[in-house]
Amino acid sequence: MKPFEKGAAARAVENKPQRYDVIAVDFDGTLCEDRFPDIGAPKPVVIEFVKHHAARGTKIVLHTCRENLPQRAALDEAVEFCAAHEIPLYAVNENPSNPFPELYGTGPGRKVYADLYIDDKAVNVANMELVADMWETTPARNNAIQNFLQKLLKR
Repeated sequence: MKPFEKGAAARAVENKPQRYDVIAVDFDGTLCEDRFPDIGAPKPVVIEFVKHHAARGTKIVLHTCRENLPQRAALDEAVEFCAAHEIPLYAVNENPSNPFPELYGTGPGRKVYADLYIDDKAVNVANMELVADMWETTPARNNAIQNFLQKLLKR
């Protein structure tokens, strides 16, 4: 299977039927190329993955730093992009499915609640744990690990 072949993401998740109640997805660099404040080219594999899960009943929350400003409605542009690509949004930068306020009597919380976060600037903790035991071994290995993590952060 080619990594960007149409349908590849949907076929990959069919092989591992994971069910998420809520997916929070970033916009710039994730659903589209990062060209902020403009809208970059769509990222078809990410869009297809999100749409596939939405079709299975997953609620999709757009989780972005974009805001509507007097000179440009950047957040509205992101929401319009999602509509144009048939990504059904349950919420935008909100916590409507967060169970913790009701369970624990807390406020709505600042972090968007989700079972899965998709963001181009995220680092998977499992990747960090794989290299953690090598962290302090030698200066050369230390530098290699730091370079690896910096590359992950720049994706």
